[in-house]
Amino acid sequence: MKTKQITLNSGEADPENVIAIYYTLENGTDDDYGYGMDFDVYVDGSQADTYPNDNSMGSVSSGRSTDGVAHYAVNGETIEVEWEPLFSFSGEKGIWDVTP
Repeated sequence: MKTKQITLNSGEADPENVIAIYYTLENGTDDDYGYGMDFDVYVDGSQADTYPNDNSMGSVSSGRSTDGVAHYAVNGETIEVEWEPLFSFSGEKGIWDVTP
C-alpha cells in the first residue's frame, strides 16, 4: 500500500501580499458552466492558498457571461497564475507570470 504524508499548517494570517484576479467568463458551450475553481496560483513553485474574501463561485448559462474575482495569499517573489477549466481533460491551460 502506498501512503502519502500530509503536514497540516496553520493558515497564514498576514500574508506579504494578496492578489485579486478579476476575470470575465464567457460560456460558449451548449451547457451550463460551473466556475470558481478554475484558477491555481503558484508562488516560488508552491501552490498558494486562496484568501478568504469575496471569491466568485457559481454557474453561468450557455451563451452568457459573468464577471468574477479570486483572491490568493502570496508570500514570495515568483508568482504564476494558471487557468484551466475545472472538468477539462485536454491538459490545455493558460499560464501568466505576475509581479506584485
